[in-house]
Amino acid sequence: MMPPVFIPRPETEGLIDLVASHHGLADEGDKFNFLEVGCGSGAICLSILSEYPQTTCVAIDKNKEAVSLTRENVNSCNVRDRITLHHADVRSVLPLLGSTKFDAVISNPPYIPEQDVTLLEPEIFRHEDSQAFHGGSDGLEVIKEILQVSPKILKPDSSVWLEVDTSHPKMIDQWINSQDLGLKYSATFRDFARSCRPRFCHITRK
Repeated sequence: MMPPVFIPRPETEGLIDLVASHHGLADEGDKFNFLEVGCGSGAICLSILSEYPQTTCVAIDKNKEAVSLTRENVNSCNVRDRITLHHADVRSVLPLLGSTKFDAVISNPPYIPEQDVTLLEPEIFRHEDSQAFHGGSDGLEVIKEILQVSPKILKPDSSVWLEVDTSHPKMIDQWINSQDLGLKYSATFRDFARSCRPRFCHITRK
């Protein structure tokens, strides 16, 4: 880790476990190619790549320091041949991907609603990039961007996995139903920490 890159939280481990379980990664069968939006230090993508050798990944982050740190951690994990890194946000990534299609889009995006940002611990503001956690007025700004792009880059019957605020699952479900994106809200999962809060959303491409 290094400032100002977002520090991974223990709860995010649950997201990795859900992805691995749903897609049967432990079976080491078919290849699994995913896009991570907002890679930060690389905690999510490198955990998956290190544990499951049949996986490949494209990882993006709009923070140049985050991309550099992920690249450094890639070298430490010896997975250089299975990951491509881009300094980009989700709105500008399409030209970089070409015709590549993914089995999943995975993200722990900025999701803290504006009204809750001031409630965060002071050390977060001292050491971490506010763009990594500030999700706009309702916390859904980047999440909506991810969902708008996902149908264009996902294979049929593939998935979007998101870590979100506890207020978001119902809002995301309603928003998807109001759009014509070819997506379906599939399930909400609670985190594995003592809070057991609604933490992860699973969305599928129809």
